[in-house]
Parts: sequence; structure tokens; C-alpha cells
Amino acid sequence: MSVLRSGCFSPKGKLVLTRPLAPTVPIGGWFSRVFINLFVSLILTCFAGDRFCFAETASHSIVSGKVESLEPAPVRVKGATLVFTKADGRVTEATTDQKGEYSLLIDPESRYTVTVKVRHNCWVHRPSFKLTAGARLNLDFTVVFCPYADGEPPPGTVLQHCPPTGMSYREDRVPLGGDASDYLIVAFGNCHVENGTVIYKPLAIATYPDAVLPVTISFDAYTIKADFVELKKAERVLKVTGRVTITDGRNAPSRTASCVSLKLIGPHPRIVQCE
Repeated sequence: MSVLRSGCFSPKGKLVLTRPLAPTVPIGGWFSRVFINLFVSLILTCFAGDRFCFAETASHSIVSGKVESLEPAPVRVKGATLVFTKADGRVTEATTDQKGEYSLLIDPESRYTVTVKVRHNCWVHRPSFKLTAGARLNLDFTVVFCPYADGEPPPGTVLQHCPPTGMSYREDRVPLGGDASDYLIVAFGNCHVENGTVIYKPLAIATYPDAVLPVTISFDAYTIKADFVELKKAERVLKVTGRVTITDGRNAPSRTASCVSLKLIGPHPRIVQCE
């Protein structure tokens, strides 16, 4: 009696048999038995990460991407730690491989925040997001050298002041209203306040004149990079100008613009073209 096994293919194309599916009666011919085994395995297979099979991805969501260091030019980072923190405080971690890439199964319909930790680099944070069962999300991160001992940039509270002057990686949390967990993050290098408007500027790496980290806005599955960002606090609007790139991590292609605005109304900002 032969036994059919469910399984999946690794990225190198190797079939990994995981568990018996069901016993079968002998089938005439070696070729017939092999064909049926492969057919059943293919049905139960999906191609995400190293060994993600149908039964797993049907009840989970997948987050994947890469981590790069900007100094002196974008370089993939091996061994970066990505900490995914669930709303209830439970933590799941992923580590980038030799190619600086990671892939992780997470629980669907649950909100997660992300912290990226690389030795001698500032920690990078991402606000909460939520995926449906079986959904896939791509999140890429860029890290830079950090002058702070513990890797955490000093917190900024934009409703009170612009963080201390100086050129270094920093992040501000901009509340979106409602729950305290509803906020977006603006990552930047320098900023100043002008007539009640906070103006964020890119991070220029002093030792590498050609290396510049754009002002980066992150919320939900979106990442927006630009030359300048203005927070008009009274109007609850973020104006994003310069070379603007908008990426939806749910596998939608990136798009570019010269100016967009984010209406900070409720937990889901609206992205509109500047008038």
C-alpha cells in the first residue's frame, strides 16, 4: 500500500513532504503512483517563503520584505531583527537572511506594530496594521547609523514642539484621532516650526554627501517618501512635496507624484492630489 503525503516546495524547487495525507490502494505502475503523489502535493502547495504550505497560509497572513542600510549606499542587512508586537502585547520575531530578506506568518485580523533593530543603527518603527486571512504584505525598511547608545531615537511630540535641532534620524508620531494606537509615523532628519506648521526635512548623511534618507511617512500598509513634509496642525493635513513615492505594501505597484496631501480625519488618512 502506498501513502500520499501533503507537502510544499522550498524556494530551490525541492519538494518537502510533510505528513501523510491518506493511504491508497496499490496503483498499477510506478509512474502512476509518483504522478498522483506530485499532483496532490502541488494542490496543497503555495510559494511564499521557505516552507509555507496551504494549510498554514489559509489561516495566517504573510509579511515579507527586506532591510537595507543607507551608509554609504543601500546595502542589504543580514541578521536584522524585526519585532512584530501584537495589540495584546505578544511578540513574534523575524531575522533577515543572507540576502537581507525576511518572511513571517502572523495572525490575521490582529493589529501589529513593527520595530527593526540593527546593531549600531537607529531603531525603525512602523505603526499598526492589520491583514485578512491569507493576505500578503511587503514591508521594506532602511536603517542608518545611530548616535544614541540604545538605538532608540528621542521621541518627538509634534503637538507640543519640534524635536531638538540637529541632523540625525528621528521619528514623530502624529495622532489620527480616536484610539491611542491610531497614529502615523514621520521619519526625518531635521525639522523646524514656521507659523504653526511643522516642516520635516530629509536626513543627509554627513560622511556620505550623496546618501540621503527621504522624509518617510508610514501608516497601515502605506509608505510615502518625499523631499519635504509639512504638518498643518490646525487643518489636520500633511502636505507632501518634491519627489513623492507612494507604495501600498499589499502588492500594488508604487506611484509617483510631485505633491499630495493626507487628510488626517479618523484612523484612515486619505491621500489626495494637491489642489
